[in-house]
Amino acid sequence: MSRIDCPMEHAVLEHATELDPALRQHVATCETCGQALETNEWMKRLAATTAPADFPDPARIWLKATLLRARTTADEVARPIDLVQKVSYASVVAAWAATAVWQFPHLLSWIDRVRSQALVVGSTPVIHFSPNLFWIFSGLTLVTIALSVHAVLQED
Repeated sequence: MSRIDCPMEHAVLEHATELDPALRQHVATCETCGQALETNEWMKRLAATTAPADFPDPARIWLKATLLRARTTADEVARPIDLVQKVSYASVVAAWAATAVWQFPHLLSWIDRVRSQALVVGSTPVIHFSPNLFWIFSGLTLVTIALSVHAVLQED
């Protein structure tokens, strides 16, 4: 834009708001000065328009994109782990149900013995509990607690 094709172009741009009749006649006949005056008016209208809201910092946009990509990658990697966790939860529930069904008669007799001995005032209840059932309940309880703690810690 430093090149001037018409020697009058500089004067036309300096007096663009108040063109005297000689400059107005020159602008009507000179294509270069006419285009320069149109461009000057367009630039003034552009400057008068309200600017759009501030654009975010490019570094911030880049950081958000990087974090989104990392999170997406982490979600893809965690998908098989989530599947294994759900299977383990279902396995523990199934094991509790199977144990309850398998040992149901034994559990009923155990509850009856506890109830009948508790009715006798002053007697110390003697509870006979199957060692196998004790170890099964203990194991399932520990696995249930471990899964519960893991689920709570994973949420944080």
